[in-house]
Amino acid sequence: MTFQIGDTVKLTGGKWFNEAGADLGGGEFVIVADNPTSEYFIDDTAMTVEILAISRYPTDFQLIAKPKPTPVFYRVGDRVELLERYDHQSKGDQGVVTSIEKSYGPADTQMLYVDFGSGGRGRPIGMYNYRVKPVASGPTALLGILQMIETTSKRVGTGDTQAILFSLMEEVGELATEINIENGTKDREPSEDGVEGEAIDVLVVIGDLLTSLFGSLESAELRTKVAAKLAKWERNAQ
Repeated sequence: MTFQIGDTVKLTGGKWFNEAGADLGGGEFVIVADNPTSEYFIDDTAMTVEILAISRYPTDFQLIAKPKPTPVFYRVGDRVELLERYDHQSKGDQGVVTSIEKSYGPADTQMLYVDFGSGGRGRPIGMYNYRVKPVASGPTALLGILQMIETTSKRVGTGDTQAILFSLMEEVGELATEINIENGTKDREPSEDGVEGEAIDVLVVIGDLLTSLFGSLESAELRTKVAAKLAKWERNAQ
């Protein structure tokens, strides 16, 4: 067993006494330091013990509880992983946060509703944030792309959704043409942009449209609606 600062342990072996000579066997203590030069193994008053004592006499201690991890506060759309089995879901199952409600627990808790997609129960499951951990992803580059689109949209965009729609239809048509050329169903030379360039044009126009509709690509409302759509997509995936 590996112990760490913050662990709660119980004395279950050996002979341990405080300065008054009282037997401390069976007492519960919290590990407070990792000090290799300390000569004070037990602080009976503060009910603490140092890792030094446990490293010298590991069989005398039993782990009672690990320290509660620092809480993570989530937003709708965040992907999370279960830390333990919960509500018929297995440890390690991943889902997306589809909504967040008021928590009636401690201040460092959130009430999350997590949709586990096709591997779930067909509905989001409510749980506190300490039951999950964030799934590591690499959002920096993606967020940078979206921020560039939003910045340009706000600088030069008209905000006219009908005009944006016409642009979107044009770009989707050009993308379809390039895909047909690449797949051999259209006999003509590909454009300089190719499929990749036309797909980027579609992304830019859609980003412009969403910026016009929601005011920002970081809008909480947009995140909520995208999360719901993605959860539905996962549920329907076969």
